[in-house]
Amino acid sequence: MGVGIADVSVFCYAAENGVKFDQTVMIGRQSMWYLTQENLDGILGSYDHSYMTSPHRNTIAAELKKDQSSQYAEPIFQYLGADTVDSIDYSEFENATIIHDMNMPIGEGHKNKYD
Repeated sequence: MGVGIADVSVFCYAAENGVKFDQTVMIGRQSMWYLTQENLDGILGSYDHSYMTSPHRNTIAAELKKDQSSQYAEPIFQYLGADTVDSIDYSEFENATIIHDMNMPIGEGHKNKYD
């Protein structure tokens, strides 16, 4: 699974309209395989003109330079204001922060924790 151009556009639209990403959780650890620096510069630069000179751009660029199998979307959510970006997955394969079978009820400690 991964975050694409349309997803990032929706995230920016949501942020512009008051959605908070402070405490974010992904179902599965989402990749950035479908994104390029050019795509992100266009979308995030239109959303926030200071993006091009922000430290977040460097963090995202560094993530995109990694091998595709280890490019993850956490820096995008951090750019949008996330203090915490967790991921829930059934296995440890992609280093999710919460290992949990989503066919089972989630523990009380995770309820109402995320924006």
